[in-house]
Amino acid sequence: LTGKVKGRATPLEKTLARVCKEAGGRVLPSRPLSQMRIGVPPSDARNVEVVVYGLQMYNGRPLVLDVTMVSPLACNGTPHPRADVEPGIRMQVRAKHKYEVQYPELVEATQRGIVQFIVLPCEIGGRWGDTWFDLIRALAKEKALSAPKILRRSAEFAWSQRWWNLLSVAAQGSFASSFLQAVALGRAARRVGAW
Repeated sequence: LTGKVKGRATPLEKTLARVCKEAGGRVLPSRPLSQMRIGVPPSDARNVEVVVYGLQMYNGRPLVLDVTMVSPLACNGTPHPRADVEPGIRMQVRAKHKYEVQYPELVEATQRGIVQFIVLPCEIGGRWGDTWFDLIRALAKEKALSAPKILRRSAEFAWSQRWWNLLSVAAQGSFASSFLQAVALGRAARRVGAW
């Protein structure tokens, strides 16, 4: 209700944009859906956090990436349904909501081969959704293509490690910042950006 939940993902979104740039993509942050030529009217106010052009993965389609950070606990401190017995259930519920309710046009555009829409959920405390692993693996593989053939596997591993370190610090820093009034959410992103 205070806006901290939405703001909690901001450093992670900025770090993801940096990772995509390092992988060789051209990144457009906070892109309105109405400017993506997928049939969304100009009056639509929705946007997505990160859009990446210029990568070979997914047959060269633009990547439309939506970061969401969820908590297994409700705002009153009680677990969400099944969150105490089924690890990652809140990420699944949130991702399903994004695909089916919030951005059905992007799902349809993905099915038509116009874009590749990926929801990237993570849970406070360090649990990451499977789509994160697939994306970072694919980005590292693409980045490693610029290395000599004999070094590509090592380069892929090194880039993957670097990016996971950046993302982990951003996720934990932004979560901690949401509890501390004295620490601005943007400061966590600046710290990561200084690496």
